[in-house]
Amino acid sequence: MKKFLPTLFICILAIAGFSQSNLPNGDMEAWHVVTVNDTMSYPQIDGPWWCTLNELVAVPAMLGGPGPVTADKTSDAHSGSWAAKLTSGSLNMYPYNILIPGMIGFTQLDIMAYTIRLGKPCPGCRPTKFTGYYKYEPVNNDSCCAILLASKWNSELGKRDTIGYCRTNFTGYTNEWTYFDMNVNYYSEEAPDSLLILLVSSAGFNMSNLMNGAGQVGSTMIVDDLNIEYPLGINQVLMPEIGVKTYPNPACETMTVELTERIQGGSFDIYSMDGRIISSQAMENTVNTVNVNGLMPGQYFYRVVSGKAIQNTGFFMIK
Repeated sequence: MKKFLPTLFICILAIAGFSQSNLPNGDMEAWHVVTVNDTMSYPQIDGPWWCTLNELVAVPAMLGGPGPVTADKTSDAHSGSWAAKLTSGSLNMYPYNILIPGMIGFTQLDIMAYTIRLGKPCPGCRPTKFTGYYKYEPVNNDSCCAILLASKWNSELGKRDTIGYCRTNFTGYTNEWTYFDMNVNYYSEEAPDSLLILLVSSAGFNMSNLMNGAGQVGSTMIVDDLNIEYPLGINQVLMPEIGVKTYPNPACETMTVELTERIQGGSFDIYSMDGRIISSQAMENTVNTVNVNGLMPGQYFYRVVSGKAIQNTGFFMIK
């Protein structure tokens, strides 16, 4: 049976030199039912991270609705009781017949704009791998895909910069649980501020405009036990209780660490990117000065710890 996943942070399992982080509800166990106007309902996965396109069920009949249920739980699980079953469907909005892929991920559907908002805030999230298990039953040579994208908002250019990315398209009928293991490729040393994880039953989807997607109705992908990995010693907290701001970033000799609230017995632990602890300094106030003199230029990982509890984590740069 699967282990219960804490809602505040990712469980850590030391495996083969890496720290494996189970995504909150990445085992696809927790679901609930959403009722619309007391007349319609659809299944939805629990948690603030995962979303589906099932709320298209709420599209009124005058606009071609209700939309299809394209994500649901299934007892055909890799482990535990449930997995997520993603099935491509369609929505007839005259004169258009719009492909609605089976999709689960860190997204938010914007029905009025016919688009999907990508990613969830995740300051400093810089995983090295994206892993999980899948099955696939395509229609007419369709393909499915798994994606991880780490990005950062570029205020000067008014757009998001891709910091890290991996994507794999899966083809062919796969009726046995199959493991995927994707290395994240990074293009910048900057710390991301947003993380996107996405599983889609038709890989020809279009995020910016749902009306331009390609794929086959009925293509079905089943996913379970999704994880992200960090180097050993770097245990990323995805849902922190205490907010942290570090500045300047990049830093030189000293750095200010500002907490949203004071913590008892707090410390600011600095790690190298290969997981070695560099220093540990007390966090006694909401605004603290940390000595970073002597650190070599580059990126470092930090933990804010209270007793044995990790309150927050992130990255900073030394110039």
